[in-house]
Amino acid sequence: MLFAFFGVNSARAAVPPVGSAVMGQTSASFRIGPQSFSALSNSITTLVLPIYSLSITPMGSVPLPAYTLQGFEGDTLYTTFTIENTGNAPDSVIAGSSIVSPSSIGVDRLIFFFDVNANGRFDIGENDPAYFTPNMGESFELSVGVVLLTGQGGNKERQRRNSHHRCLNH
Repeated sequence: MLFAFFGVNSARAAVPPVGSAVMGQTSASFRIGPQSFSALSNSITTLVLPIYSLSITPMGSVPLPAYTLQGFEGDTLYTTFTIENTGNAPDSVIAGSSIVSPSSIGVDRLIFFFDVNANGRFDIGENDPAYFTPNMGESFELSVGVVLLTGQGGNKERQRRNSHHRCLNH
């Protein structure tokens, strides 16, 4: 008997869309003495279930933040993340954040937006999407404005601001 195994090294395998039918049937050929035989298994059909998967880049963590931002009190600091739906079904995303220790950042508010005119700043008319639904394979840039608190006594000194942003799905 001879078996062959083949693999494809790929960063991401293609995922069939949700609800797709995957059909399969096995065949076998063999010999008993001089006589050849073949057999077929029953045919089966499997429906593909949804796989929810998001890719958020650049990735960050507490020890290695995605961004290190610097600013004065009252400044608005900007960052951009690329979000891609790598699953096989539409997904829902709630944009949010958390300040994780050892951050000492004083945040007044966060603004999530799609930078329509690509100027790197939040402008009137650019929506603040707290909730959005990327389709299968859809990729987009989500910008974040971090508005720093005022009245903290640090106007004359540039302060290092670390923030860890976490986008949540479902």
